[in-house]
Amino acid sequence: MPYGRIDVTNGILAGKVFIIGPGESKTIGRLPTNDIGIPEPAVSSRHCRILSHPEGFLLEDVGSRNGTLLNGERVESQILDHGDVIKFGRTELVFRVFPSQEKAVAAIPLDSVPPVNDGVQTQVPDEPPVGAAIDRTARAPVEPVAPVDLNLFGRIALYNKMITELQLSLALQEMAEKPGKRLGEILVERGFMKAQDLEIVLRIQNGAKQNQASDERNVTRIKNLLEVATKKGFVKPEQLRHAVKLKDKAKLEGFDVSLEEILLKKKYLKREHYQEILSQQGEQGLGVNIPGYDGYELLGYGGMGAVYKARQISMDRPVAIKVLAERLRDKEKHRERFLREARTVAKLNHENIIAGYDFGEAGKVSFFVMEYVLGKTCEELLQEKHRLGDKEAAEIVLQVARALQHAHEKGMIHRDIKPENVMITDEDRKVKLCDLGLAWNTSDLDDGGKGFGTPNYMSPEQIRGQTVDIRTDIYSLGVTFYRLLFGKLPFYGNSAAVTMSQHLTQPLRFPDETMSPIQRSMSAIIARMMAKEPSDRFQDPAQLAREIESALEKATAPAVGPAPTPAAAQAMADDDQGSGRRRRPMGRRRRRFR
Repeated sequence: MPYGRIDVTNGILAGKVFIIGPGESKTIGRLPTNDIGIPEPAVSSRHCRILSHPEGFLLEDVGSRNGTLLNGERVESQILDHGDVIKFGRTELVFRVFPSQEKAVAAIPLDSVPPVNDGVQTQVPDEPPVGAAIDRTARAPVEPVAPVDLNLFGRIALYNKMITELQLSLALQEMAEKPGKRLGEILVERGFMKAQDLEIVLRIQNGAKQNQASDERNVTRIKNLLEVATKKGFVKPEQLRHAVKLKDKAKLEGFDVSLEEILLKKKYLKREHYQEILSQQGEQGLGVNIPGYDGYELLGYGGMGAVYKARQISMDRPVAIKVLAERLRDKEKHRERFLREARTVAKLNHENIIAGYDFGEAGKVSFFVMEYVLGKTCEELLQEKHRLGDKEAAEIVLQVARALQHAHEKGMIHRDIKPENVMITDEDRKVKLCDLGLAWNTSDLDDGGKGFGTPNYMSPEQIRGQTVDIRTDIYSLGVTFYRLLFGKLPFYGNSAAVTMSQHLTQPLRFPDETMSPIQRSMSAIIARMMAKEPSDRFQDPAQLAREIESALEKATAPAVGPAPTPAAAQAMADDDQGSGRRRRPMGRRRRRFR
């Protein structure tokens, strides 16, 4: 079956190339949800599509307001020929047909390469007139190029918009000509990719390979789960397809998310149905009763296992029991991480940290017992209210800082501070720091506490895979503080990799709208918490807590004279991202009168 290639020769996407294979289709429109998004006023939100057809490839207008021109004539539906020109608005496409995907990639001219992807799309030289004599296959390599969609590194870089399809295709072509060179090396050498982006893609690639290996080990279990779920009607086919798509997307962004976790979070699969499936598979999580506890009720399920609510018989109180998944019980690395969390929680004793009561093994089941908290996470509160009240946000961060100081004194770092891991109790509105699965004892040296965490909240040193300390928790808490206070993230790209790149290079910016007194005073604190260099941040959580307490007192005190402007906090943020020198917060200036 032939492959089609769509070359954008004019317009805002000039220079981009799209490959379409048998059984595939490409929708074209103004919205980014299309396969080819063209943000141009003359293009309808969903303008046209090109799809595989028994006779070749079909161009079909889907009700656009300005119409679709094929070789200068408006068409509704037409089979495409090699060299056809498609036009709408200022955008012009040339469609070509090739016998294979390799030929379609190999025939891309080397002189049409755009420069490094810096966010500005550079136009390429105009194509010769259709039908002009030109041999584009003369420079094609003898050996076929690896298909674009089969190279994991390239797929990750392309998905995260670090490179264009054209840049990837040309790099693959050079890779085939020079077998000893790696794809990432070629992309950096040719200026298609920045060195810092290369590090990020390699990190995601390694994680994706580990995820794939884990999937292969558990393929029978996953297959059985899906068979039971669909056979009993617990999950609709379209929901299952969407969950698989989300899992693939998460893999390309570097996240290890199980299919069942996605099904549960999206509410495609009910928890009671999931428990029924687990019992049929013999993976109920507990498998045996843990002495001293009864009344188990599933609360949630994640990559490491399940969390149950139960009753501690001796104390007659509710507790939460985390159980390591059966499929991970023989994996030493996962067992050690699980037990590390249990030991960490057991060592910490602070009112703002989830308390640990017990841990051990019952039969083949590894478990640990924690304080059961009735409340909501900050993430759940943000979903309800968009952002928290100014004083409420500051006081939450203050309590988390106190919890981190206690952990710091015990030689611990959390490594995954984010709104999902901060709970607010319903009864007395007390803050509880939870999920210490990535917590690390700084005296341990086997991985040095390196790059783990959640991309939106990771510090620059975490992203680079460098050794981290308590200051990385202060950075992540700063990101959390920003979101609680302003209702949005300070850095947010269209993918995890882009977001991580922004954390490394982009200066911190604050909202332009008028700030409240608390927001103004806290902005300077956030700027210091999120300094790119650890040495420019607060050096321990106690120092941070004192600063927040002082700022809260001043911000809530009666105003005496003019308040600092938002520009003061912005100036400090810019200064922290630049030379590393910190300015003192602006205060009242004495004026001299002549």
